[in-house]
Order: sequence, then structure tokens, then C-alpha cells
Amino acid sequence: LAGSLASFFIDDKDLDSISKLAMGVIMTMAVLFPIGIALGIYRWLRQSKQKTYHFFLCHHKAGAGALARLMKMELCRSDSSLRGDVF
Repeated sequence: LAGSLASFFIDDKDLDSISKLAMGVIMTMAVLFPIGIALGIYRWLRQSKQKTYHFFLCHHKAGAGALARLMKMELCRSDSSLRGDVF
């Protein structure tokens, strides 16, 4: 874009090539801008439907805190398909 703007200050102007270059820049922006917006909306919708955590451990405060910590450590350490974020 800066190159096409700088070409207006050249004494020997080739207006045909300058206009083709400017039209190419404008058309590229006109095509890429809606694609970028659509991609952003798609990612936002896909992310909003995903759960943040794979596991939620709930326990009685005094009775099973150690067991919940052990389960969390095992779930985080496992190499199987059960691996995921734990809350």
C-alpha cells in the first residue's frame, strides 16, 4: 500500500499500471476481509461450545480431599485417552 501511494509522487507517471495496482490491492482487501470475519466468527462459535475442563472432581471438604487430590494427580499423569484438564 505504501508503494502504491509513493508512486503518485513520481514525475513520469504510468497511470494505467498505478490504477491496476491500486485496484488489485482494493480487490484483495475486499476478498480477504469477509473471509477473516467469517473465520473469526467460526472460531468463536466453535470455542464457545467446548467445555473448559474434561473432569470435575467434587468432594466433602474434610472427608475426601486427599482422595480428590490423588485422583487429580492420576488423571493428569495418565497417558491414556482419559487425559484432560481437571477442575
